[in-house]
Amino acid sequence: LSCVELAETQLESDLFGYENGALAGSARSHRGLLEAAEGGTVVLEEVAALPMALQAKLVRALQEGRVHPAGSAESQPMNARVMATTRHDLTQLMLHGKFREDLYYRLNVVHIDVPSLARRREDIPLLVARFLEQMAAETGQRKIYAPEAVEL
Repeated sequence: LSCVELAETQLESDLFGYENGALAGSARSHRGLLEAAEGGTVVLEEVAALPMALQAKLVRALQEGRVHPAGSAESQPMNARVMATTRHDLTQLMLHGKFREDLYYRLNVVHIDVPSLARRREDIPLLVARFLEQMAAETGQRKIYAPEAVEL
């Protein structure tokens, strides 16, 4: 789920769900991703963009293992792993009050820093080869590239 592409209300609906009639125009209930993932993984892309109110709600869900859909009197159990990605420095955002410290520590159980491709130029030939293999499998046509292209 991309945290930058959706409005706050849509993010909340997608993550936590809602009951019939809880939102304008909602004719039926909707299970949120955290509940529906059941044993799976929810990936939050660009978690730094998650609004503070939803950060608080997410912390509570992670702590309690339960989600509270909009318009519901009861919470629902959740059994999902949550992975978060960002290209921002969350520690700096925390220091400036733009990211919750408790959510940071809930999410930062295993930290994997992946430098930009500009800092890993040796990976470019491997990626080009992999993408060409994938394209060949999809199209049935084998493609090659000039070594000079990788240098550029």
